[in-house]
Amino acid sequence: MAEAAVQPIQLEHYGASVVDSFQLIQGEFQSGQPVEYQPPHVRVVDQTLADAIELAMRATVDSRTLRPWLSVDELPSIKAKRDIWDTDSHALVAERKELLNAGEFSAVPYAFNVLSTAKKVLDSTPVPGKESTKYDRLKQGFYLDCHRHRDEARRRLTWEYFAEVEQPFDEQHDSFMYGDYVLKDVVDNGLSPVGSEEVGLDVLIANRREEYTSAEIAKLGRLMLDHAGVEFTSKQLTMVTISQVKNSPQTMIWAHRFDPQQNRRFHEQVGFTKEYITHDVITEFIKQKGVISPSDSPSEVDVLDIQSLSLDGDGVLDVVQSLDTIASATSGKNIFMGEEVAADFAKDYSAVPAESAKRQLGNEEQVDELMTEILRLAEARTDDWLANSLIDTFVTNMLLDGVKNDPAAARNIFGPDTAFTIQRSINERQRGNYELADQLIVQARSEAPVATVCTGGSCGLVEVNLLSTDASKARELGLGSGLLKDTVRKCKNPGCGAKNILYDDKGNKACTTCGSKQIKGKVTITTKQQSA
Repeated sequence: MAEAAVQPIQLEHYGASVVDSFQLIQGEFQSGQPVEYQPPHVRVVDQTLADAIELAMRATVDSRTLRPWLSVDELPSIKAKRDIWDTDSHALVAERKELLNAGEFSAVPYAFNVLSTAKKVLDSTPVPGKESTKYDRLKQGFYLDCHRHRDEARRRLTWEYFAEVEQPFDEQHDSFMYGDYVLKDVVDNGLSPVGSEEVGLDVLIANRREEYTSAEIAKLGRLMLDHAGVEFTSKQLTMVTISQVKNSPQTMIWAHRFDPQQNRRFHEQVGFTKEYITHDVITEFIKQKGVISPSDSPSEVDVLDIQSLSLDGDGVLDVVQSLDTIASATSGKNIFMGEEVAADFAKDYSAVPAESAKRQLGNEEQVDELMTEILRLAEARTDDWLANSLIDTFVTNMLLDGVKNDPAAARNIFGPDTAFTIQRSINERQRGNYELADQLIVQARSEAPVATVCTGGSCGLVEVNLLSTDASKARELGLGSGLLKDTVRKCKNPGCGAKNILYDDKGNKACTTCGSKQIKGKVTITTKQQSA
């Protein structure tokens, strides 16, 4: 006899057995003891539904009887999928390595960045005299991307808070969306073997796993609403991720607060320095929350891989407040937002969003400058692999110009050495030594680190020594300043194939082996024999 087709799971279909499940699970949470689910007494036939029931019970019992948080890996339906996603991630990277080895660079996707947003804006530019809702939406998104890029760079060595951003779930793509971007596609494209040496391939895989997990947790939230009647009026399901990667100057925390009624999430983020909120402090925090056992010793990547669930709607500032408390106890100092403050400083975390919002509204002309430069690069069809380096250089110089009379602001972006040089320049200018003051600004510009908190890798691009043979040849070929050398890709000129492609800060490029070049959009192909 053929089995009946499986029907969509409705809680009422299971009658008393599901009610018993609720009662057993509730008893487990309240007693702290595990309960054996033995059929036929308990007949939950779908693991995803079982996980939804478990979360539903956590939302309905007294939170004082529970561990504060739980790891997503405690939900079997999620854990099984996360293992599959990891296998898929490694396969994607291996496939892209083969493409790169074969010279098929255009076949390897590039991760989301502000240049890709600018290209979308240009491609949707309306015919003069006609309006375009899509163009207006994309341009507003581009403005927000540039604003965020500037704001993160401007606060790279101090704390900054970014308010919640609504991200709807798209059923067709099975993914949350950011503007016109499918966020699962964004993290898929981020799995590039180029530049991954800097940040670590395991970090890129963890980022993909986190985004895919968020989509599955949202589905559990909707199951809880549809089948268990949990509406999240007083409590809200939140997933928290803490990222403290070695090559980034900041620790980043982001939280996804899920709204199953409207099928969306709210993305909230905060960044702060690592001086007091260390890896040990973070480890102690997740132990206190019950996410890992007291005997666990996770690495930095392990911590990034831990997605924690809170049914009390804990946001990023709740997390920072707890981390500050642990850091204060550990250091013996008064810590607020990851930084030392006076002993009598009144900590007011509720004031942080307004303070950050006010600060981020300042210097709008910088955002306009950045938008103009990125649109210029997009119009010139600048190589995607080069774009990030050019944009980072532009932002660095723009911010240096903005802080050349403000050592305190320079410290928050570039660190104490650059701030000291800028202070010396100010002192010399006050003494009337204008030439020396200008020289010190040039020195600060040459020594300042790149103003970015991104850990996406350098994409195989390295700076070129201005006194090197490569630099001399580049100048002969017509390249300008800010030279970068591509250590990954080969020249496509037939008969050449050398890894000697150089770029300048305007996006022009040339091969110093065969002499082929692209200057201001004009391509000149030179055979290797002719250039000898």
